[in-house]
Amino acid sequence: AAASATGVGEPILRGLLCVRVVDRVRAGQPAQAAAEAALEDLRARTGGKAGVILLDRRGGIGIAHTTSGMSFAWIADGAPGSGCDDRTVRRR
Repeated sequence: AAASATGVGEPILRGLLCVRVVDRVRAGQPAQAAAEAALEDLRARTGGKAGVILLDRRGGIGIAHTTSGMSFAWIADGAPGSGCDDRTVRRR
């Protein structure tokens, strides 16, 4: 799995956000569930707000954020998708 995080850097680094989300995927959690759980852990540990996007080795995508919005985009099976919050996910 591979992950990238955005937000205020110090809580993301102190909370080891990307490490924790990748560890959850390696332990068998689906990408989306891992992203959501890792962000909830970050909020509980540091109070930090962040966003994370990740891919598992099968191409599963996880996108989650604790902010009011987060822009994101991807291509899966040759089709692009994008959004800026949970309500605006678009698949073309």
